[in-house]
Amino acid sequence: MKVSSLSSRKSADPVGIQELDYTTVSELMPKIDCTKEILVDDIDYHMVSTVINSWDRKILNIPDWSRVVGDRFLRHIFRVDPKTIPIFGFPSETKWDDPSLSHDKNFIQKANKLIRAIDMAVVFLGPDLEPLKDELYRLGWQHTAMKALPSHWPIVGEALLSSLNDCMQGGFSDDERRGWVKIYNFMGFHMIRGLTAHYIEKGEAWRVDNSVKPPTKRVVKPVLAESIPVISKEKEINCPQRALICKQLRRSTPYQHMLQCDKRISASDVSFSVVSDVIASWQRIASTPNWEKTVGDLFLRYIFKIEPATIELFGFPLDTDYTDPDLTANTKFLNKGVVLIKAIDAAVHLLGPDLYPLEEVLYDLGKRHVFMKAQPEFWPVVGEALFLVFEERLGDYFDEQIKDAWTIMYNFLGYHMIQGLVYQYNEIEKRR
Repeated sequence: MKVSSLSSRKSADPVGIQELDYTTVSELMPKIDCTKEILVDDIDYHMVSTVINSWDRKILNIPDWSRVVGDRFLRHIFRVDPKTIPIFGFPSETKWDDPSLSHDKNFIQKANKLIRAIDMAVVFLGPDLEPLKDELYRLGWQHTAMKALPSHWPIVGEALLSSLNDCMQGGFSDDERRGWVKIYNFMGFHMIRGLTAHYIEKGEAWRVDNSVKPPTKRVVKPVLAESIPVISKEKEINCPQRALICKQLRRSTPYQHMLQCDKRISASDVSFSVVSDVIASWQRIASTPNWEKTVGDLFLRYIFKIEPATIELFGFPLDTDYTDPDLTANTKFLNKGVVLIKAIDAAVHLLGPDLYPLEEVLYDLGKRHVFMKAQPEFWPVVGEALFLVFEERLGDYFDEQIKDAWTIMYNFLGYHMIQGLVYQYNEIEKRR
């Protein structure tokens, strides 16, 4: 079945779509199913990168992208399930392909809000998705205020994928399609968990469980923000308190004052000899057998040693002993160490004779660190731990020249990431 595009809209279609085949789009897509848990280990970083790159390059580059893609997104929601039309505040007889919707202020605002929520979700993606599960749970918990239901997730998912396929030049590639479906199912599962838990706590289990009959006269108790569950104690620590903890518990190292990341270093300040020294020294680190696990293990132990407050941040009890040999056999510890060291490896692989494009990449990467609750004061900690790893693994090769090169490079990387991180925190604060 062919369904004509919105050709009667006054604004030109920036991606040149003349006709949409919704049946073909749906058939090509893997199934949206948020009822089954997708394990973090089932989502590799290639899949995450594919989703991020498709969004950054194919969606955000569209002129006036939020209006164009948001328009398609909300229309597709109405198309997939017309029952959603009154939920969004429009008359039930509204037609999803009505050209006048594109000029309706209410429609434009709702569509823009929807697609920017997707943009925020993409920002949250990164090399380690484990911390994101708690954030998704909390986000789902808050969706009870919108009377969201588990059945809404497949509707929104199909609409999202259809709108992205419409607007991406050339549509989805197979890798992009698989990546978006798997990550959407991963996010949806954990959001629905939070949504369900909150409805049950509110005495409204009937909304998510058909076997429970709704009360004849329902009394809704006001839900205060304080009642939203805190998954881990660390999440209650605000920035000043966290900084105080760092000041009280921090172990000093010889590199404490070298790696502050607080002064701007531009690409022009990093010479090619610095880049060459960094790459050459890293190749020595990465040339040993099983290096990701052994170096990741050492790296994470040094972070815990320098700053005990990070132990809880990584999801371990505060009394964890960083010298405990049993940590090496702990799968969670091992995986987090490997993720950390792979992140450094990925950064080194981005280095080259022209670092100017890397500044923007680092800025975006810093924005994505928001979901890990990262704070600027932890960049020096990670840098110092990395230098201690170099001391141990490189020995005499880690001389003053190599130290100077890594000092410049780490401060360059850290500065631009922190700028993105701070910007994203400010954006989130504005939306509250």
